[in-house]
Amino acid sequence: MATRMQQRRGTASTWTSANPILAAGEIGFEIDTNKFKIGDGSNRWANLTYFSDSAAITNLIDGAPALLDTLNELAAAVGDDPAFFTTVTNNLALKAPLASPALTGTPTAPTAALGTNTTQVATTAFVDAAIEALASRNLVLDGGGV
Repeated sequence: MATRMQQRRGTASTWTSANPILAAGEIGFEIDTNKFKIGDGSNRWANLTYFSDSAAITNLIDGAPALLDTLNELAAAVGDDPAFFTTVTNNLALKAPLASPALTGTPTAPTAALGTNTTQVATTAFVDAAIEALASRNLVLDGGGV
């Protein structure tokens, strides 16, 4: 079965008045002049050049495998998941919010240095060290008796 491709098309005056930005690699064909331009994703129609010589077309075709390789690399990076955006959105919904998170399991946090007096989370290790330091200080002040 043959592959069928369809490009955006319109008259030269339609293209000129709309002056769109074609996506990178997107073809815009003028049906009344049989000329076409290929978008780069940033320049408007008026700033693109017509492809009219075989050398430009050959360069475009020769560059296509690299573009396809890039698309294949992107597909592999997202695990060939056609619903990648939905998958990521659903996975993010499972994460705790930044404001007032309700943590489950056994959450961990870095232990602050003894003497830290900030709004940093105090772990049990920090509290134990602070109590031990306070108890040691009191023992020294009391002369070491219990």
